[in-house]
Amino acid sequence: MLFLTVTFSWSQEKEYIVGKLFDSITVEPIAFESIRIKGRALGVISNIDGGFRIPLRYKISGDTLEISSMGYERVELMIKQLSEFERHTMRMKSGVLDLNEVVVTAKKKRKKKLGAGNIVRKAIRGISQNYAVDPFSTIGYYRDYQFKRGCVCEPQ
Repeated sequence: MLFLTVTFSWSQEKEYIVGKLFDSITVEPIAFESIRIKGRALGVISNIDGGFRIPLRYKISGDTLEISSMGYERVELMIKQLSEFERHTMRMKSGVLDLNEVVVTAKKKRKKKLGAGNIVRKAIRGISQNYAVDPFSTIGYYRDYQFKRGCVCEPQ
């Protein structure tokens, strides 16, 4: 019985690359960090404890793993460097995100008030300018759930 239990748990661990993300200064876990195959819409997100599990089938989908989150420097790793037989600990360095300056100005007040009908007509005329026709996000994410003793549990 012990042999079967050990064999079963060993075979399940080999299906994933397991790791945990930490802040390099505070050593606190980093939650909801994006971990994906570079150039592909294939990846996972770290859980609340900074843990993640990457399915082994992702190794054949690409060669570079990209880890990114706001406030941290982007990290790229060769996915072949990561072993499925050990738990990987990664410390992320804080990074600065530069944004362009934004200037908000007001226009002159309108003297004439718009009625409800005019507002609706104006909104209908502006549909082509206000709503995107093409998709604006092409990145997808994979979240794995497991059933243990009758409950649905997120990956550790």
